[in-house]
Amino acid sequence: MRATLVSSARRLFVPSQHMWLEASRMQKGVSSPHLFREGAWVVNVGLTDRALDDIGDVLSMDSLLSSSAANNMPNDNANANEGIVVERGQTLIEIKWDGHAITSADELYHTVWENIEGMTPIQSPVSGLLQKVMIPRKGVGLDEEDVLATIIVTDEQSLQNELQGTVDEEKYMKYLEKETLMGAFSEQTNDDSSSSSSYDRQ
Repeated sequence: MRATLVSSARRLFVPSQHMWLEASRMQKGVSSPHLFREGAWVVNVGLTDRALDDIGDVLSMDSLLSSSAANNMPNDNANANEGIVVERGQTLIEIKWDGHAITSADELYHTVWENIEGMTPIQSPVSGLLQKVMIPRKGVGLDEEDVLATIIVTDEQSLQNELQGTVDEEKYMKYLEKETLMGAFSEQTNDDSSSSSSYDRQ
């Protein structure tokens, strides 16, 4: 189904990545004046609860934006003066995390936990100018409403074409209903006593 662009933000989903995005017309005064582009679109990107079920406790988030720019930005965001050109499918952020896995039980049937670490890449759903990324606060986990990246797109036709693989919320929920693999850190996975291996955030 072909997604339709509207002037106000509408949440769409990329089922294969359990990612959401909202595209809206860039307005004067919303972004810094030097970043304003007539007819451009602002695309905000985040992860759904299902995606977060596969991420443990966040240790760090490395992005394409330079660490020096990140350290100079307030409000937990990194901002480059002109942004960085990115292509659809390019990794924007690498989320490094850790957690605990129940791997086995000893001879007394005591649960044996093992520390595990992982990295989750966040790939750009569109081509454009990466203008902002989120920097997590220490000790604060990610939420479904967190905007992880903001991308400016000036080519409306290309954006329209790249959104063809997205779906609305109703279709995404139906996609989840058919999915058989649960998230590694989901409550249902941890409550499933029949599983030989389950996981928990620290």
